[in-house]
Amino acid sequence: MADKLIKIAEGQYVMASQVINVEVGCHGDVFISTTKGKYTLELGYNERSYQGLARIVDEINKALSDE
Repeated sequence: MADKLIKIAEGQYVMASQVINVEVGCHGDVFISTTKGKYTLELGYNERSYQGLARIVDEINKALSDE
């Protein structure tokens, strides 16, 4: 199993293996819960909450796969 750092905001990275949960909050923020704490995903330009959610889940899955 590979494990990589995932960028969630400018200057903030988490290890893919430490991610416990990813969810969209009631005001459109995307939250990433890890074994170390809870972080807010920085969305890209014109990126909507659920697009950001799908992107970060894909990045986490790719980081944890054997690619």
